[in-house]
Amino acid sequence: DDYRGEVNTDNTNNIFISSVTSSSDLPTPNGFQTTYGGGFQDGCVAKFNQDLSEIIWGSYFGGSNDDACYASKQNSTGETYITGGSNSNNLTLNGRSSNNNGGIDGFIARIAGNGSTILNGTFVGTSSYDQSYFVEVDYEDKVYCFGQSLGNMPTTNGVYKNLNSKQFVQKYSEDLFTLEASTIVG
Repeated sequence: DDYRGEVNTDNTNNIFISSVTSSSDLPTPNGFQTTYGGGFQDGCVAKFNQDLSEIIWGSYFGGSNDDACYASKQNSTGETYITGGSNSNNLTLNGRSSNNNGGIDGFIARIAGNGSTILNGTFVGTSSYDQSYFVEVDYEDKVYCFGQSLGNMPTTNGVYKNLNSKQFVQKYSEDLFTLEASTIVG
């Protein structure tokens, strides 16, 4: 996890990073979580202006155990979605699956445009090892994630699927309360 992360830009060329840190002194201006959560590592996310001269907002993402952010994407209203993995049982995300399903779970969280609040989120996983590595937002602000699972991820009716596969693709509503489509591939 130490070397995973992503950089991308929004439609006004602000720069976003999502990654992992073991540092307890990251700058977290205007962030939703301004202190290190615990464990060996926390996820982190930040928004910079287009010439990197200012951190607009930055935050840790983590509970008392290990957590990681791998990717981020912005929707049409400027909110940021992050995705990754969490081994923390004391993170609560207000969405489809509010609590860790057991062990390491993937997650998607939706952050307010100013970075100060997690609006909602969902854990993505089973009671086995699960991670979500990529997040994407479409033109209707529907949210997609791609990851891997050692468990039996759900599939929805009418989707292409490879039974017993360990990679998953899921589609969620903008508020992350509704799983609209899910399949396993690989």
